[in-house]
Amino acid sequence: MMRAALCVALSGLLWAGAAAAEQGLMGRSVVFSVETWDDPAAPFLQSSAYRAVVGPGPEFGLAPETNGDLYVVPVLIDIGDDRIDISFKNIPPGTFYEAAFNGYILTFETDCVLFESAILDIKATTLPIGKDAVEVTPQAVRVNVSGLGHDQDSTIGVRLDVQDCPLS
Repeated sequence: MMRAALCVALSGLLWAGAAAAEQGLMGRSVVFSVETWDDPAAPFLQSSAYRAVVGPGPEFGLAPETNGDLYVVPVLIDIGDDRIDISFKNIPPGTFYEAAFNGYILTFETDCVLFESAILDIKATTLPIGKDAVEVTPQAVRVNVSGLGHDQDSTIGVRLDVQDCPLS
């Protein structure tokens, strides 16, 4: 009887662990893109859409990508279970083009509400970015870097309130 109770308790712990894993971002499909616009219907720049599955290590490492006079600043995106870290390694100092929106969009491929909120991680952020520069929708996170100066030591950290949402 004691063994049966122990087996039931252990299986309950294993099930709880599997359910907890669904609450994070690991194993989820994500699409990353860069956009610059004053009017979203008429963007100045729209990068390619890059796909990845969240796992250990960086998910995206972009090289410069041009569209007329504008180009995508090389960036490294590392997504954790409940955070996104953006860094700019090995780039010359510069300033992001100023527009209503110039930034990064990470869209997670799911039908449920994945994000309740997002907050700038001040300790992991070196750019002078405002709290309103991070926007969250039920499946996406947008980070607006319009007009900010950057260099190879620049970083942005975003903490996410990830909801219980089954992997698709």
